[in-house]
Amino acid sequence: MSKTRKILLWTLIAYATFLCSWGAGMVISRTMASRFWSLLLFYAIYIAPFGLFLPLLVSRKFGIEPHKPRGKWRTIAGIGVFIVFIVFGVFFSDALPLISANPPTLAIIIKYLLLFIPMGLGITLQCFFLIPRLTENKLGSGWWSAVIAVIASGLALGVCFFVDRFFDAAPMKEVIEVSATMGALGLVCGTGALLTRSVYITAPVFITVMVLNTLSEAKYFDESWGALIAGFLLSALAVVLPLLIIKKPGRKFA
Repeated sequence: MSKTRKILLWTLIAYATFLCSWGAGMVISRTMASRFWSLLLFYAIYIAPFGLFLPLLVSRKFGIEPHKPRGKWRTIAGIGVFIVFIVFGVFFSDALPLISANPPTLAIIIKYLLLFIPMGLGITLQCFFLIPRLTENKLGSGWWSAVIAVIASGLALGVCFFVDRFFDAAPMKEVIEVSATMGALGLVCGTGALLTRSVYITAPVFITVMVLNTLSEAKYFDESWGALIAGFLLSALAVVLPLLIIKKPGRKFA
């Protein structure tokens, strides 16, 4: 099997297990009585192993670099696209008015960072790193391959949030609306990610939009500090482990 096919197989495995674990995590979170254990299991079943560890292991095994820009002007253009993404993702939603009406405390903001930094990084690694980078490398550097890579990012993000809303037992109308909206935002964020070719730029932008929009919902204000801290440390371990397991990355691929 060629190296590209191996990476394709592992990327599909990483994304499929990510979706399955996300759905399982949502079901557990919704059905368990203890918020402490349901949240901790959400980290342990979904975020740490399949959001962080597996995609980082795949990228390190095959030498897919998280930061490999193709010129200063492409990076600047990508940052410009990310500004558009922030404007559409935050200023064109009802996030800021809702946050202003119910301002979160510093403690709540820290809680949200503990939860959504690992989750947002996992989504970035899956939807805006492995999938588009592989697509671009497989199809070449032409404009049409870039378009397909961006579409792949948008679809991947839309499917992620379809799973999120569906397994959270939301009404089907809401499931479709949320997944379509996130898919459209994924096209914009995917364009920025493709231009910058940098997880280090993409992840903070995506996490910022994600945190601000979820803060406006006031849904996770009462989460357990113990579960959040333990889960965050577990996620940090999942980021470090691939570096320890594969001390020398594979030959550069993309």
